[in-house]
Amino acid sequence: MSKKGEMKIGNFYRILNRGKTSAISGAVLLVPVAVTLFAINWLLNVVAGIPGTGIFEITSYFYINQVLKLSVLLVTGGFFFVSIGNFKKTKEGDRLEAILDNFMNKVPVIRSLYNTTKFTTDTVLRGTDFGEPVKIKMGGMKLTGFRTGNKTDDGRNVIFVPTSPNVTSGFVVEIEDKWLDGTDETASEAITKVLSAGFGKKIRPEDIVTETDNSKDEEKEVIPRDSS
Repeated sequence: MSKKGEMKIGNFYRILNRGKTSAISGAVLLVPVAVTLFAINWLLNVVAGIPGTGIFEITSYFYINQVLKLSVLLVTGGFFFVSIGNFKKTKEGDRLEAILDNFMNKVPVIRSLYNTTKFTTDTVLRGTDFGEPVKIKMGGMKLTGFRTGNKTDDGRNVIFVPTSPNVTSGFVVEIEDKWLDGTDETASEAITKVLSAGFGKKIRPEDIVTETDNSKDEEKEVIPRDSS
């Protein structure tokens, strides 16, 4: 193949690669929007099918009626959750929760699902109570752990190492400082990584800048001209 033909093929692949990059960027922008709109539409259709909500059909517009229904349901649900929360703060509420936890923990399959859901809900809504995250050095590996704030009599750190993705179980290890590395992750970021089995990733500003710089470098690439 001639030099001119090779340059044409090279230019074609460069253009194709740029088009692929642009298509991926467009998908990253539009797919989450489309999924969100689909989820909203699905939710409003579910609300429309709730029995007894026909009294809120006060306009001739479907979506306005469903948004009104959803608002009423959210307000009602809010009052319900507040009432349950206030009851839970009482001795009777603590006793009822203990009975429910004890019953659920006796069911083999439901036990894991119940504890994971309860812990995840508490972590997301109330915030994590985990201590400072650390990395435990093990040969060529590093394990994610959390400081408990306690130390043994001989000065070792008491570290909790959760399992993934069920962080309600794990290991308590006593370890010296030399086997621990600090991390720039917050407790929320570290526990999110464990909950997601390692698939959760925080998008940092420097990552976006680097990607943009690389795109600019590609655009600045000089395409050779045919001197003939």
